[in-house]
Amino acid sequence: MGLGADTRVAGIWPVIATSAGVLLPVLALLHGGRQAIGEVSRAAASFPAYGMHLFASLALLVGGAAESLSPEVPFLALVWPLALLTWGTLFVLQRQHGTAEDVARAMTRHRLAGVALITAGVLRGLGVVLVPVTDPV
Repeated sequence: MGLGADTRVAGIWPVIATSAGVLLPVLALLHGGRQAIGEVSRAAASFPAYGMHLFASLALLVGGAAESLSPEVPFLALVWPLALLTWGTLFVLQRQHGTAEDVARAMTRHRLAGVALITAGVLRGLGVVLVPVTDPV
């Protein structure tokens, strides 16, 4: 029996993904401390990477919520793989800033993470489409 076969464990990760989708924008706004929320939000509005982070958090929120509901609403099973694909694409495309060395290091890390997320999304999507859902007895 694999880790995902235990229903107690299988039900935890969508909650974690949904929570991360909620917490990512909150923690980004609190990056400079509570006293700097206004300043951070004004700077974030003009910083394209922040918009990508918000979109990624939305993908996590929607994907995690849909995965929680997919046993009751089967067509929602494809939302999580699409969220992973979206999140991975954002990682691959995100522009970096800083010194040339910092940019190179960040781009390598983001691209590796993006490719991993895209691969996970493709594999999960194939699993949803190709593996018939059976009712556990």
